[in-house]
Amino acid sequence: MRSTGRPEAPTSRTGTLVGKILSLDHVTQEYLAHNLPRRPQCPCCGDPTLLSQRGFHPIDLKPSPKRYVDDSGHRSMTPEQTLERYRHLISPISGVVTELARISDPDNALVHTYKASHSMGSVGSLRGLRQILRHKSSGKGKTDAQSRASGLCEAIERYSFIYQGDEPRKLATLAELGESAIHPERCLHFSELQYASRDELNTESIGHDWIPMRFDSTRAIEWTPLWSLTDQCHKLLPTAYCYLWYRLPADHDFCRADSNGNAAGNTLEEAILQGLLEVVERDSVSMWWYNAVQRPVVDLTSFGDEYFDNLRRYYRDIGRELWVLDLTADLGIPVMAAVSRKTGTGAERLIIGYGAHLDARIAITRALTEMSQVGLELDKVPDEKLDPESAAWLLGASLQNKPYLVPASALRTRKSRDFAGSWTGDIRDELLDAVGVMRKRGLEVLVLDLTRPDIGLSVVKVVVPGMRFFWQRFAPGRLYDVPVQLGWLNAPTPESELNRTQMPF
Repeated sequence: MRSTGRPEAPTSRTGTLVGKILSLDHVTQEYLAHNLPRRPQCPCCGDPTLLSQRGFHPIDLKPSPKRYVDDSGHRSMTPEQTLERYRHLISPISGVVTELARISDPDNALVHTYKASHSMGSVGSLRGLRQILRHKSSGKGKTDAQSRASGLCEAIERYSFIYQGDEPRKLATLAELGESAIHPERCLHFSELQYASRDELNTESIGHDWIPMRFDSTRAIEWTPLWSLTDQCHKLLPTAYCYLWYRLPADHDFCRADSNGNAAGNTLEEAILQGLLEVVERDSVSMWWYNAVQRPVVDLTSFGDEYFDNLRRYYRDIGRELWVLDLTADLGIPVMAAVSRKTGTGAERLIIGYGAHLDARIAITRALTEMSQVGLELDKVPDEKLDPESAAWLLGASLQNKPYLVPASALRTRKSRDFAGSWTGDIRDELLDAVGVMRKRGLEVLVLDLTRPDIGLSVVKVVVPGMRFFWQRFAPGRLYDVPVQLGWLNAPTPESELNRTQMPF
């Protein structure tokens, strides 16, 4: 592995140590200068109310012209420009990102995967310290630059999501807030059966399937404002739902924040659109996965995309076949699942990746690169060295016992012409169009600006109450209703018959 983010060496241009810190490597005798900028929200030398005040202001969407429409999305900057703008945040001494390094084969022109290591807050134990020190994000893309930018932005996104104490909050009960407050269970989606069985289920659950206590609406808690792009006003959700590692009292531990809908972008509008697309992706994936329903295959050759053809050839050369399923649901926004299995004898080692975008080609690209990002790295691990969770899927799952991964033979193959383009030349316009699609389905789009003043990269959390995450959340709603409305199923799947296979990636 080689580091791609490097602090600058001191030169005559660095002058004084203002805004910098120097490090000396005693082995190489090398000095390096690391950026140490002022924090505008610093309680000693800045305005500690900066973030909390901003949270109660409306979000004013501005024009955001596209300047990059290739690879994995529509962006206002190229990946190279993004890297140049935020490379100062990479430093093992003072950086939000301590390292950005390639982990995929540098000679492979089709698969580009980077890891971004970063600090994730304070610790109170040796175990906690170890968890933080090994915390990593990863980047993917069709090109090396896109993968680096992806890894860097994901690390900043996760850092910005951590509760630090200066976030916008309001102490009140649900009743005191009236209609502006959203009951957390409208977003958590645990079923009555899951709540009733939480003690038993939690003894066997993996972290993200942990079931919380019921929310007590009579207790005063802290609430955070989110801006409704649908209703053009503030709505409030529990702060514990909005920020990672916000601590609730032990006797009212009713939720834990997750990263669904979190996204970073060169502009606020870009970040919001990416976050909304992630919400759409996870919603469609959950309906497909937990109902275990077969979906049509996509004809990749119909897109005339050289990358698709070359990647299929590469997978074939390493003893794998791949295909893409169309998971697009009622919103009409393309959602794809890329699936691959090992051919020949032995375990099939099934790997999966997901993607959503207004442009079906980009949705496919995202699914393929995500599959390569995670799955091909796991291919390097021998069977006997897999952790139990990974081994259960990679060595136990097959097309025979997971038939929903197989293309539906009774459904027509999807071709590029089946996906009408709905994009424009401005990211804001595309975002507003997507919000309009949600409104027609009775769905409200909420946005929390997570951007940290000292970082600068726009980071948001997008929440759409009613839309589902792809973890095991089995409350009534879209998970049961939409597959029937679309004709995927003749009747809703009873909760007791939902697919209980853990989402592997």
